[in-house]
Amino acid sequence: MKSGKRILSCLLATLMLACVLLAAVACGETTETPAGNEAGGTSGGTTAEVETKSPYDELEKEGFLYTVPGKGCFVAPRNLELLREENLKKIESHMEQIAVLAASCNLTKEDLKAMLDFCMEGKA
Repeated sequence: MKSGKRILSCLLATLMLACVLLAAVACGETTETPAGNEAGGTSGGTTAEVETKSPYDELEKEGFLYTVPGKGCFVAPRNLELLREENLKKIESHMEQIAVLAASCNLTKEDLKAMLDFCMEGKA
């Protein structure tokens, strides 16, 4: 039963770390993170350390973190151009869906523009 509690504790610490890191990324901060064994509250090659290492690897693979050997793990600065491109792709996808729905309702471009203007009021 102790092993189950230890793993649960490690997972909770990992979730908390992920929340802190994502908040830092959202604010555009670059900050050092604790080493894998510090975040999980363990030392040595335990199951908990292996469980903690995986989220770091995943966050690094997704571009949220980067590691400097001998220095630590850091929150990566946001690549605003990449973020913009990702959002443009999402918008384009939604617009394609809107075009299909609009055609099924016989809406004109002017109708869609009026709807967009209404949605954008006070936002830009």
